[in-house]
Amino acid sequence: MNNQQNKINGEWPKELVYVITQVHSDRLFWSNTDGWCDNTRSLFTPEEKETFNLPMGGVWMLLNE
Repeated sequence: MNNQQNKINGEWPKELVYVITQVHSDRLFWSNTDGWCDNTRSLFTPEEKETFNLPMGGVWMLLNE
């Protein structure tokens, strides 16, 4: 994945931010609005990570590691 895509508005997030990626593809991300897609993605806090049920085939990825 392109490292620039991990930036939000050109800046690295200061807090821990997670995204959901597809287990068989590092190019698909989960969007709460659009489902699996390659051009948008939803961001999740550590608290949301603990309570959100992953979509089928989804795995958590720390965005700012």
